[in-house]
Amino acid sequence: MTEKSALPIVLGAMTFGAKGKEQARVHDYETVQEIIDTFGEHGHKEIDTARMYGGGTSEEYLGHLQIHRKYDLSSKIFPFDQSSNALSGGKNSVKHTAKDIEEEIDTSLKNLGVKKLKIWYLHAPDRSTDYLETLRALDVQYKQGKFELLGLSNYASWEVAEIATLARVHDLVKPSIYQGVYSAIHRAVEPELFPALRKFGIGFYAYNPLAGGLLTGAVKLGGSVEEGSRFDENRHQGKLYRARYFNEGYSNALNEFIKLATKYSLSPAEVALRWLTHHSFLKKESGDAIIIGASSIKHIKSNLDDLDKGLLPEELAEEVAGLWTTLKPYANSYFR
Repeated sequence: MTEKSALPIVLGAMTFGAKGKEQARVHDYETVQEIIDTFGEHGHKEIDTARMYGGGTSEEYLGHLQIHRKYDLSSKIFPFDQSSNALSGGKNSVKHTAKDIEEEIDTSLKNLGVKKLKIWYLHAPDRSTDYLETLRALDVQYKQGKFELLGLSNYASWEVAEIATLARVHDLVKPSIYQGVYSAIHRAVEPELFPALRKFGIGFYAYNPLAGGLLTGAVKLGGSVEEGSRFDENRHQGKLYRARYFNEGYSNALNEFIKLATKYSLSPAEVALRWLTHHSFLKKESGDAIIIGASSIKHIKSNLDDLDKGLLPEELAEEVAGLWTTLKPYANSYFR
């Protein structure tokens, strides 16, 4: 089937993995396969995972199902130490050194059952390792054919500029994709990061387009949340999401957002996805894309259908855009 959406759509595999593992919510292979098949039926073919997802089991699930036969797979290396090893998959620490870079990409390739990744990301900055040292180590793996494109995620705009410049000056593999948080209610990437990406020819992959479920109306700030969900305060991820969104400013803006969707007889999720697709800074010609996750067949079907739809009514798009003015003082940074 031909892709109908105005922007490329990427399936995020963060929710796939073994029961009891951080972030994992879909534990049986059959459901994972059904979700991926539904995604493919809409003409999409890129799947995004990471070494840290599901304590390492997200990659293993995709490998077990031999997803690489039909889809392009991307993954990431996440730097951490013992203080954050809930995300580690059993290791004590990972740095962006030559040794760890080689070990991590080889593990990802083995887990996924592939010889080459579509995109391999530095999942977050390792500021304890010199960026030039990291780039040289990445260049070795790139020239060995282990990944097609280099990606960055959760870096500040000045770091993106520094890394891109170092790569150019030293003739090393340059970053081609940046993956960052972006939605109708979190637009901190717009003022500085987007101009930097356009300057260096780097595409933007937007994650969190529904703000972890807040823009569906199903998750209420201050209300009860499902165990193991993105807002579970007993999980590392839940603490991060609560720090990002649980404040008075976001509570008020979300109430207003849901009222706007109701006014136009649309679901909140549809408004959020159509706004991001057609009314944000994202551009297909710049190599941009939207990443969506899934924990059920029902939700991915609905979200994919919404992503295939056209522009919002002009007045609604303007009203949604206007929410950011009141949210700016409450929004945290896009980088770590």
